[in-house]
Amino acid sequence: MMFLVGLLAREAGYVVWTFLTPILVLVGISGVVAVGSELWMQFGVEPREIRAGYTTVGGHVEIAQVDPRSNRVIRLAGENLDDDPDVRRERLVLVRAAAEEERRSKGGA
Repeated sequence: MMFLVGLLAREAGYVVWTFLTPILVLVGISGVVAVGSELWMQFGVEPREIRAGYTTVGGHVEIAQVDPRSNRVIRLAGENLDDDPDVRRERLVLVRAAAEEERRSKGGA
């Protein structure tokens, strides 16, 4: 991949500016990682979550939304928190604090 981008940069006349080739390589790698991550979420994780009856990414009002860090429900099915990010943020803080408190009370450091 890096070799191909380097060759393309060289053929385009960017050899004169040697600093440009690594930048183009990094941009290319970042793009591949971003597209790969999006495809993995869209076709791997999200359908599995929907089949299980929850989501961690939002956008599906018909099922509950779960905080991926604390595994607690932050939005019940039917609620729409996409319109009010302040309420969503407040609920995230509350469920994460509750999870942390529970972890501490069970003796975890």
